Amino acid sequence: MKKSLFTIIVLLVLMLLSSCDPYLTMYVENRTDRNIIPFLIEYHVGNNDIVLPAKLDDKTVEYLTKFYLATPQESTECFSVEGLFSWREYWPNEIDTLHLFILDADTLQKYGWEEGVERGNMLLQRYDLGIAYLDDMERASWVYYPPTSQMAFFVKMWPPYNFDE
Repeated sequence: MKKSLFTIIVLLVLMLLSSCDPYLTMYVENRTDRNIIPFLIEYHVGNNDIVLPAKLDDKTVEYLTKFYLATPQESTECFSVEGLFSWREYWPNEIDTLHLFILDADTLQKYGWEEGVERGNMLLQRYDLGIAYLDDMERASWVYYPPTSQMAFFVKMWPPYNFDE
């Protein structure tokens, strides 16, 4: 009887574990005293060797502010998709790097996309995240703004990490 009960419990646990959907998630932790908007994008345009996201309209900026705003000393989820085990499953093979842009929410609201980001280059930080690096981090990835010294060794960023601070 004990052996049967043990077998049933093991089977129930295995069934519960196998029914859990995998979930890919990226969080950004805001370690500043300002509101920031992080967003992940794979398409971008070049601007004097500075990679910027493709032009966003006002509705998209409004959407980013509403759903991705990270208030001071808080974290926000900037990407999430259910049903995947790796970042490579989501992005096609020709994409090997994702760009995570960190914008100052107040600056974006005051100057708008064109004046603030495209012409004014008021981007706080850009992280170039390799798909292989993200897969090594497992399904829940944490990114920090401002960047940590450990991130400087594994993540290409602009502006570059300043080790003197």
